[in-house]
Amino acid sequence: MHLAMNDLYIITTAICRPELHTECLLSFADDLRSQKINAHWFLNIDPALGNHSKTYENFKTILKDISHTVTRPNEPCFFTAANELIHQCYNEISNLNEGGYVFWLEDDKNHDISFNIQELIDSNYDYIGFHPNHLFEFSFHPSMWSKQFFIDQVYHPYSINSTKQDPEQLLIDYHRNKRKQEEDHFKNIKRVHFNGVFNHVGREWNQQNNIKKWDKLKQGDSISYENIT
Repeated sequence: MHLAMNDLYIITTAICRPELHTECLLSFADDLRSQKINAHWFLNIDPALGNHSKTYENFKTILKDISHTVTRPNEPCFFTAANELIHQCYNEISNLNEGGYVFWLEDDKNHDISFNIQELIDSNYDYIGFHPNHLFEFSFHPSMWSKQFFIDQVYHPYSINSTKQDPEQLLIDYHRNKRKQEEDHFKNIKRVHFNGVFNHVGREWNQQNNIKKWDKLKQGDSISYENIT
């Protein structure tokens, strides 16, 4: 695969809940189109909880006219999805402009407020978080990472990992350990945070559908969603 030069890469892990995807992601996709953002969307759809084909067809509508790559595995696993998407993004990193960003955007984060995407791309922040500071604990809340931040602080921890685990916790643990070794780790990261742009509606959806997020037990091969009814 060869992508044209882009200003923004978007990474989304998804499961089969197309109505929620329309609610959460369509307006953001509309902003990409209306603002003419030069973007490529990396998407993984795990076959969990619903109709895999229906979810894929719905995403084709959401991502109309937006360059994208869709991965549709046969077995659901949140770690595998995150790991594969991060590696896909890294493998195409040469096609991301030097001032470009990688946007982590999960499928259950509702896009509540439109914003000037290009203005943020043209900034020189290392990290743009659409969430409260939280003392800068690494998280998978919607975030834009500079190209170099993505390589050093996201891809690198995955590249040296050999254990299937909670993908968010992998990064949390890596950076906690780095801070123990290097007191100033992350202190010089140029960052900004915006609240209220995205709303985490996935927890409410999970409760309504009696779903727990993923099986974090170390035994077994799947770190994925389970229906607990």
